[in-house]
Amino acid sequence: MLRSEGKGPGTTVLAPLEALQLLTGPRSVAVVGASESLQSWGGRALQFLIGHGFKGKVFPVNPKYETLHGLTCYPSVKSVPEPFDVVMVLVRNLHVLEVLKQARLRGCRAAVVISTSFAETGEEGRRLQEEVAAFCRQSGMRLMGPNCLGLVNLVDGVVLCTSTSLNREELVRGEVGMVSQSGAVMGTLFDLAQEQGLGFSYLFSVGNEADLQSTDYLEFLIEDGSTRVITMFLENVPDPERFFRLAMRAREREKPILVFKAGRSDLSRRVIATHTGAMAGDDRIDQALFDQAGVVRVEDPEDLVQTAYLLSRVRRFPEATRLGLISISGGLAGHFSDRCQDYGIRLPEVSPDTAGALGELLGIGPPYNPLDIGRQPVNDIPALLRGLDRFLNDPAFDVILFANLLYIVPGMTSITSSLYQTTDKPFVLLWMASRKAERDILDLRREGVPVFTSAHDCLKAIRHLFAYSAGRGKVRAVRELPTHRDPGLAAMLEEFRRSGHQVLNEAESKRVLARAGLPVTRERLVASVDEAVEAAWEIGYPVALKAVSGKLMHKTEAGAVRLNIGDDKELAREYLELCRRLRQARPDLALDGLLVQEMATPGYEAIVGCRVDARCGPVVICGHGGIYTELYQDNFLLLARFSGEQDIRENLERTRFSRVLQGFRGQRSGDAEALVELVRRFGDFALMYEEYIADVDLNPVIVGFQGEGVKVVDAVIRLKP
Repeated sequence: MLRSEGKGPGTTVLAPLEALQLLTGPRSVAVVGASESLQSWGGRALQFLIGHGFKGKVFPVNPKYETLHGLTCYPSVKSVPEPFDVVMVLVRNLHVLEVLKQARLRGCRAAVVISTSFAETGEEGRRLQEEVAAFCRQSGMRLMGPNCLGLVNLVDGVVLCTSTSLNREELVRGEVGMVSQSGAVMGTLFDLAQEQGLGFSYLFSVGNEADLQSTDYLEFLIEDGSTRVITMFLENVPDPERFFRLAMRAREREKPILVFKAGRSDLSRRVIATHTGAMAGDDRIDQALFDQAGVVRVEDPEDLVQTAYLLSRVRRFPEATRLGLISISGGLAGHFSDRCQDYGIRLPEVSPDTAGALGELLGIGPPYNPLDIGRQPVNDIPALLRGLDRFLNDPAFDVILFANLLYIVPGMTSITSSLYQTTDKPFVLLWMASRKAERDILDLRREGVPVFTSAHDCLKAIRHLFAYSAGRGKVRAVRELPTHRDPGLAAMLEEFRRSGHQVLNEAESKRVLARAGLPVTRERLVASVDEAVEAAWEIGYPVALKAVSGKLMHKTEAGAVRLNIGDDKELAREYLELCRRLRQARPDLALDGLLVQEMATPGYEAIVGCRVDARCGPVVICGHGGIYTELYQDNFLLLARFSGEQDIRENLERTRFSRVLQGFRGQRSGDAEALVELVRRFGDFALMYEEYIADVDLNPVIVGFQGEGVKVVDAVIRLKP
């Protein structure tokens, strides 16, 4: 529900949805910095607003002109003779605040600030941007930008945008909405899409987001009845929890969200910082957020356009992810079989009834998927259509792809049109042809048929369609924080932090974990051979012996671990030898003692850990552990705030480690459910005490054989300062 928020006496701030309704549907607009040249922002802003059908009042403002495009041009905002809804600001950064103040006095409640040189340029720019944002908060004015290209409303013909991609006679309207943190990327994507005939409902270039945020525009598109598919170019996700909640709402309404996200490399993140003044987050964490939110991430701009094109054209989204492929060439069919395998797309067998019908109607034998209709001359078109109709409606398939080459089969356009009309399944045409087929392709696209001319683009789009469909119905809720918090554990962590213990050694870390109810090994920290022997008798042989120090992260590499010690004599010898070797190898190392520890039961080594991210909170990692953790790189990330047992289980099943736990090549199966439970409880621990924790590493965790549970064998906790 839309609502306004009070901000002091006499001031009412529009809620984000109300503000965007005003920005996208103003009755009057002042363009401050308007000019006559299309080479300038002010010239393009005025020309595009008038030229693309705005029906409201327009007030150009620039003291250099008396008239512009037949309109009276005013020397200042104060001289505009009547109130106006929205102001477009295209002046130097030092003058923006004064323009906004004057506009607010004229009754304006929303602004699109195109002007640049704010937070993206450094400290002085950040100061100016904060002054603008503070004025907006105090006055009740809502702000798009600064450092943006504006917005386009193709539903109602409102163009408050300076992108050169709009310099065309006709703008194609459609059902795709876009939110972009880069104006140049938005313009490029729009241009590519328009050339393909892909239309948009709304486009938003959000700029530095000093007031209205990317998630506000996302919410607008989710609520908008004319938008079916949402696309986003993101450099950072400023509010991950709200983004997740909105993605769940979009999923409930069957509105796919497609994201092209920059910031994979360190260099890319540095470039982003200079672009908008925002810091890009860790890319793996962003990917985990997208995966858990059911958002489809694409690899490049062209991929975003092609996928949006397909998803906006299908009449319904598939229930599953099985492809039926029709080809008019055996060579093409073989090639596509290979490419489908490359893209992870399944080509299932047809049902026996369909196989029999195809043999009878088309006179061809198996294989029937891909179905090569070019193996026999096509003389009987009605029989061909009956056979293809059986193929299309086979319950083994969820999506149909028809791959065509030029004009090998006469009447291919009418055949394709007929097939498209006879099925409600998503139907895709790949027509790899020369310019001779342009008219036919255009006719089919006008009819609604999704037509691709590139196999690469086509299969990637289908893969993304399947990725979206696989997540349909999996609506997750943001987890409530666990209600039981142990005051004693909080006091323990606070005491460690107050005493300067930023990195807890293994013994200290396990004390914390044991207090949190996590399964750790029985052990005792000792300072002499006699204490070690006493501890071993308490625990029971065999035991392990480890050096303990907050500065000793990798004990195995340092030779600081002895395993399977069987009696007192061996323990005394290993104790003395371990101390001697460490003194030689690491004379600067201050030991906190040696740890006598029970030997864990046989099993498989996992890693469980977390890092508390400034944006997303605790991020949990789980996968193949032990000394080969870095070598295998076989793990998954989950955002604890959005993860339940089912999320953990599904992600674990996608790892190669899951095959190990299932009993690879005749080995005993591991207790995977116990590992899932540990990860869930560990995530609860991280959520409850995230104000203390920087990161935690449990490695290895021994996953016992089926029914034997799990045990944390080693651990390190690093606290926040």
